[in-house]
Amino acid sequence: MKSNLKMKAAMILALGFLGVLTASAQNTLQVSMTGRVVPAYSLEPVAVVGDPNYLISVQRLGQDKVLIHLHRQASGPAAEGTVRLVLALRTNAETYRLRATSVEGSGLLIRVGEPQASGNFVAPAALASFSAQPSTVLEGQEHVIASGSRISLRGKFTSLNNALLVPVELRLASSESSSSYQILVTMGS
Repeated sequence: MKSNLKMKAAMILALGFLGVLTASAQNTLQVSMTGRVVPAYSLEPVAVVGDPNYLISVQRLGQDKVLIHLHRQASGPAAEGTVRLVLALRTNAETYRLRATSVEGSGLLIRVGEPQASGNFVAPAALASFSAQPSTVLEGQEHVIASGSRISLRGKFTSLNNALLVPVELRLASSESSSSYQILVTMGS
């Protein structure tokens, strides 16, 4: 009889527990969130090599801006020189444009080389969609020097494996008499 009572008590407890679960399931609140991630761009200088006749300074001004300053050391006619740098580009936006504007000096030829993926978090279409145009940058004029589609699949803008590594070459014209150049490179939509 005691076992029968224990059985009935256990059954009542189990049914009560099921009732509580059923009641709480009926009062469950479902939350649904929608939205979009704000497009973000990152442009970072990785390496710089230049003509020894020029002092070269590359400064990151913000998440999406780099200022390149070239100053000729020798006086007299300007020697033809070349500066090469590698930029790490990252974005979660569907498309981007890389722009160059000469803030000081003019007559620089800018060539953008073939990019390389830095790792496995680079979108597969990023290399195929990359397009570059050589440009002669004149003071005060903005030029689109490269464009493409989304680069980063995931990670942060400091991750090593979600960037396109893009070689950029600045060629100085020998006929140009300017002794100082400043080029602002920006990345955006």
